[in-house]
Amino acid sequence: MPDFDRLPTQNLELGNKGLEVRKLYEYLKRFGYFPNDALSDFRNWQPAIDNDIEDPEHFDENLATAVRLFQEQNGLKRDGAVGPKTLALIATPRCGVPDVVHAAAGPLPFVASGYSWDNLSLTYSFVNTGADRTAAEVRAAVRGAFDRWSAVSPLRFNEVVGASDIQIGWYSGNHGDGNAFDGSGNVLAHCFSPPPGGGSFSGDVHFDEAETWTVDTPPRGIDLATVALHEIGHGLGLNHSSDTSSVMFASYVGMRRDLTPDDIAGISAIYGGRRQPFPVISWGPGRLDIFGLGLDRQMYHRAWENGWYPSP
Repeated sequence: MPDFDRLPTQNLELGNKGLEVRKLYEYLKRFGYFPNDALSDFRNWQPAIDNDIEDPEHFDENLATAVRLFQEQNGLKRDGAVGPKTLALIATPRCGVPDVVHAAAGPLPFVASGYSWDNLSLTYSFVNTGADRTAAEVRAAVRGAFDRWSAVSPLRFNEVVGASDIQIGWYSGNHGDGNAFDGSGNVLAHCFSPPPGGGSFSGDVHFDEAETWTVDTPPRGIDLATVALHEIGHGLGLNHSSDTSSVMFASYVGMRRDLTPDDIAGISAIYGGRRQPFPVISWGPGRLDIFGLGLDRQMYHRAWENGWYPSP
């Protein structure tokens, strides 16, 4: 069962004191809003608030600022008070990767971590495939997630046995990477940035064994394909997006198995668009046809024959 005792359940505002305030502070600290040595393996992360608060049970101005940044990052009204909508979001399962919030710039859609793979042909392997689904079902769901990123980028992925660029597995509690899982609910999974950003875990995807994973449609549990698509995005170099409709939004809001324009723009900013085998074709003398895949995943066509058409 989820450890709801660790999450705030009461409305809070500036000046409040007590255990509920501490729960709020601990939540925000865990997900990147205050200094936290436990997040050191996420090397592209920096706390949204530079200085820790003096009393974790006192809702001071620093905590109110962190709440405003959290709200802004997640598409909520930026008022610095914790009301029903903010409490509901806090209670929503999410990715364990900390939010990277640029306070001066405001909320951003896609955000590149600053790390990327040098090699565009990557391998992945399974340490294990968890207890909820068959190995074949897990492999198919993860393969589908990789295929979606491959369809909009020059990256190619191959499953291997043994050593690989990206290792995937299911774990419980403290599993050796400094970011222990918390049982069912709250954190579903996490993934580390490409090297050197993720250190010895660069690119690796860890799922929480305590969740109920499903590949059914509609999902009867946590949809594996959705979470895999999100986590692989981190492993390719993307941080969380403030676009609430994107795959890279931090919170799990149900089945989301297809990349959005925001996700595609993000991966294209890092690696460029998909390199098509014949993007430029000549059908005859004086004729040139150019094809391209847009960020909306639609094919576009321009041709030259005594002038460009269709006209730009």
